[in-house]
Amino acid sequence: MPLGVGWEVSVDWWSYSTQAEVEAAMRAEIAAYADDVLPFGAPAVRFGHVDNSCPNPALRLGGGAELPDGIGWPVMNDLPMHLLAVVDLAAAAEEDQTELLPAEGSLYFFADLVRGLWRPGSTGLVMHVLEPPGTFPMQFREANPADDQFGLPSTIPEQRQVSAYAQWTLPDLFEDCLGDLWYGPARSPASNDFDKYGEFIRIGEEQMLGWPSLRQGSMQAVCESEASGIDIGDVPAELADQWKLLLQYTYDGDETIGALEMGTLYYWIREADLRAQRFDKAILISQFE
Repeated sequence: MPLGVGWEVSVDWWSYSTQAEVEAAMRAEIAAYADDVLPFGAPAVRFGHVDNSCPNPALRLGGGAELPDGIGWPVMNDLPMHLLAVVDLAAAAEEDQTELLPAEGSLYFFADLVRGLWRPGSTGLVMHVLEPPGTFPMQFREANPADDQFGLPSTIPEQRQVSAYAQWTLPDLFEDCLGDLWYGPARSPASNDFDKYGEFIRIGEEQMLGWPSLRQGSMQAVCESEASGIDIGDVPAELADQWKLLLQYTYDGDETIGALEMGTLYYWIREADLRAQRFDKAILISQFE
């Protein structure tokens, strides 16, 4: 199928899921750069196979939340936050090759859509809700529609429910780990390798872990700078590398939700905090076209 001007590949890039499949495709189509890129490969949990009737969805986008009695709807900057997604950890952990994700409960991903999308750092919230049967009553709730949302709906309409699958990922074109790899011969008019690789990694679905699909530049050093106060230009690579993608989220609903449909939201967390289930340490970064 054609993926760019003047060149074709023999199969769909996005049909590959295992490490062996991805590496074989890379060596077949972009062999000159395979040895430079493949060592950075990383497993992810992606969400797809769209089916609103799937019996055990791993991810739900939008809608309200089932929260334990006594836990109110989260508020930031004196306004209720928007619930973006709910991840069923039991379903997601089954596809997690890293074994970093806990296998119990659900993760609720909230964001301050009114004032927070343009500011990295503390404008998101990740809530880990453990829900053993019979432990405590759960109550379905939504944000108070009477609250002033500056023209935004108080609750994002539920968009879809999807299942999880394992995926081997490669770094985006402009991840720091690749340095200036794609600024040399690969960018010359005589080479299609830059465009080929761009199509190879362009998936854009919701995912946990692995390499994100970038709209701008690498984010790990930004996360460390926000968390520790180190100037972004002085963040050591070993500190930046500790950050793991907790969730990549792209809004695809029909209703206009401020600037949400213009970009992608990324929740990040240090690996040590993920292992300790300190989801309160997560950081939200937004990128826009």
